Amino acid sequence: EVKNRRGFDSDKDVFNIENLEKFKYEKLNEYLLDNYNVYLKEKLLPLIYTKYERKSFISNIYNDFRFTIDTNIITSSYNQNTKIHNKGFFIIDPNYSILEFKLGSSIPLFLKNIINRYYLEQVTFSKYARSIELLYEKQYNLN
Repeated sequence: EVKNRRGFDSDKDVFNIENLEKFKYEKLNEYLLDNYNVYLKEKLLPLIYTKYERKSFISNIYNDFRFTIDTNIITSSYNQNTKIHNKGFFIIDPNYSILEFKLGSSIPLFLKNIINRYYLEQVTFSKYARSIELLYEKQYNLN
């Protein structure tokens, strides 16, 4: 994924890499250029790999309302110079999931009622940022 953010607006491009386990990451830009006509940056290499199970739900009633549930979120490092290379670990307790609402313009009334009834609040959570934070903590034994 390549994400571009400008305030609350964001774009995301997804590029599939076949045979990911055997992929040579030092040739990432060459691969993207050959297969997608995209060049990102000289010597750009991924630092982490985050995988998870996702269930997506799309409303048949509200055109621009959907939500996803991410579970079993595991990250690992591609950096061979770290002591945690290829040792995946959970970024949140595996008993928990991430529920993300994806809304087009406004929050449907039924969702507003659920939010108010159960005193729910918005929480910003980035799987990428949390992965980087935990990898750094584990590499340098910080707690």
